[in-house]
Amino acid sequence: MNTHHARHMQGFTIIELVLTIVITATLAAIAIPRFFTTTAFDQRGFNDEVINALRYAQSYAQRTRCNTRVQITTSGYQLFRPANRVSCQSMNSGDFTTALSHPVNTTIAFAGSAPSGITLSVHNIIYTSLGSANTSQDISVGSATIRVEATTGYTHSL
Repeated sequence: MNTHHARHMQGFTIIELVLTIVITATLAAIAIPRFFTTTAFDQRGFNDEVINALRYAQSYAQRTRCNTRVQITTSGYQLFRPANRVSCQSMNSGDFTTALSHPVNTTIAFAGSAPSGITLSVHNIIYTSLGSANTSQDISVGSATIRVEATTGYTHSL
């Protein structure tokens, strides 16, 4: 073989090509499934939605000087207010029978459903006209936790 000719031959060996394919396949097997599962994104988004709903209920109670209740079930949440002004200072969950309207679309109730695969812990939270909550509560949204502080009504993720 001519040494001059061998120096100018370029390309990859079969071993280099096989190793490249093996590494690429391994990375694809690990990384691609992460792009197609949205559970973590859905959970984070719904966690933020629940926090915003709780904060809205607190704000509504302070603005209207009428207590509000947030009912959280395993599959979603809904906001309520008393049916009449006489019950505005009530702490009895049974007095909160009127659904709060959504602030953007007032023709629908302010409520939300959990995405598939995400469950919540059951709670009834009442915000007073001063913004405080009836009790401190930890709300589970999937594997995330939201805390509502009783004295201030402060709502935050843990």
